[in-house]
Amino acid sequence: MTAPSLSMPSSMHDTGKRTVEELDGAIQPPESQRLRLDGSASEHSHDDTQQERPNTDSSEETVVKGEADPMQNSDEEEGEEEEEEEEEEEEEMVLDEFGRVPGGILPSNPCYPDLNYDFRNFPKFLDSSKEKEFNQLVQSCQLAFNARNTRSGQQYSTGETFWIASDTEPRMPLEKLAKAVFEFHTQGLEPGVHYEPSKSGAEWWTLAFEPGDDVGLHWDRDYELESTSGILVHPHLSTVTYLTGVGGPTIVFDKISPMETGPLEEILGEIAEGILSRPSPGKHVSFDGRLLHGAPADADAWKHQHSKKEKRITFLVNVWLNHVPVTAERFPEEKIEMFKEMMALDVIPVNDTEEEAELLDLPEMKKRQEELEEIKLQFKTTARTPPPSPCLGMTLITCRRGLRCGWSSLS
Repeated sequence: MTAPSLSMPSSMHDTGKRTVEELDGAIQPPESQRLRLDGSASEHSHDDTQQERPNTDSSEETVVKGEADPMQNSDEEEGEEEEEEEEEEEEEMVLDEFGRVPGGILPSNPCYPDLNYDFRNFPKFLDSSKEKEFNQLVQSCQLAFNARNTRSGQQYSTGETFWIASDTEPRMPLEKLAKAVFEFHTQGLEPGVHYEPSKSGAEWWTLAFEPGDDVGLHWDRDYELESTSGILVHPHLSTVTYLTGVGGPTIVFDKISPMETGPLEEILGEIAEGILSRPSPGKHVSFDGRLLHGAPADADAWKHQHSKKEKRITFLVNVWLNHVPVTAERFPEEKIEMFKEMMALDVIPVNDTEEEAELLDLPEMKKRQEELEEIKLQFKTTARTPPPSPCLGMTLITCRRGLRCGWSSLS
């Protein structure tokens, strides 16, 4: 029997139409206030200033030891200023009032991306009955697994992720699948109009864990940008595709990430609602990339039904528009050879049949966890709100390292 996945309550969605005041966890300040994103306040921040290398070039002029060379000092100061300007330019981010990178063509024409941020459930996204193709896809995910392995009972630790731009040709099956996921969720958007193709695409990675291992609670972010600048930038959509049916369920909580690394008030407090998605071969789920989520092994109420030898294998894709995560790079060319036996296989066509999901009542689940065979709750449906007028009235936030974020509106 397949356990139902659960639907996001209406308070957990937004498509950009509602005001910021209506959005849980993201409140627009008055015009007299500005949101401070100060990298120095972050526990991850560090000094990126590089030390100058000694000047080893030969020169006819000799500088007496202990005396400063004014020309050299001037050049060094000028070089430092240029480096600071380049660094600041690189770390400048423009976000909309929901904390997302805007769609459109930046900076001249920012617009709200017309994406579906609801929790969505596609039980037969990939056809697991095509055994040869599906099994080789499972093998490909195991080969590509490069996140730090954890011992039983320890939490998942983030590792290397890969990138394929929307205008790039895939070279192997997992790149094909990652691009297929991106294209599936951006249907209706026109490249070059609604997003910049070279700066938009799929950040992907794979996990192959023992059933008793956890994927710790986390937000998907550009972690390098967070570490160096304190700016918290999230993918537009987070997705999970299950290749096996074992291990802890994915749980998505009604908790939107703040936009700065300092104060924690926005994320403190009780969480009463969430979504639970039980792994099933070929199943695919997507949700707002700003939401807290994880896969705790303790929430696996069906563990007695699996083989202990089977691993929890998932293919993860974050959908990004107009932003490439700093450390996400193309899968190494020298490792493509690992997939030579799978090269001739086409990616299994995706199935867009979507099923309604169910609301998870956390206290009730905890109370009944031992007796649960399946989670059976009342269906709760939500209607999708159409996107706002693409650009008019859009509020933008410009963030730079060490400076305050300024709010402005487009009319």
